[in-house]
Amino acid sequence: ALTIAGGMNSTQQVETLEPLTQLPHLSELRLKAVKLGDDTLRPLARCKALRDLNLPNTFPTEDYAFLRAKRPELRCTTLAAYQKAGYISDGKNIMVTGRRKPFLNATKDAERLAKFQAQFDAMVARFGADARDD
Repeated sequence: ALTIAGGMNSTQQVETLEPLTQLPHLSELRLKAVKLGDDTLRPLARCKALRDLNLPNTFPTEDYAFLRAKRPELRCTTLAAYQKAGYISDGKNIMVTGRRKPFLNATKDAERLAKFQAQFDAMVARFGADARDD
């Protein structure tokens, strides 16, 4: 297992996750308060032993969809169109996956959530149909 994390008031700067592909037994990875120079999670798809993944919601939605398509067996709550928020603010209890995506209300914003789900599913299907690994 490996954790790469920044501090409470600082972000850990990492150029790329590419070197993790050289760790053949890496089965659990946690990223917290991390800024990637290449801004991509895609190398994680090539970490074949990886089973458990904990990611912040700060990367492009396409990267979460890419990982879901390429590694559907990964246990990671962020590899979905949205997830329940750990807290409720102004009645918004759903966090849409991806950088700069909104917090929504599960009941009031059901139509918007359905659209985000459809967009995520389409990306997963597109990446799943593509035989390339990255």
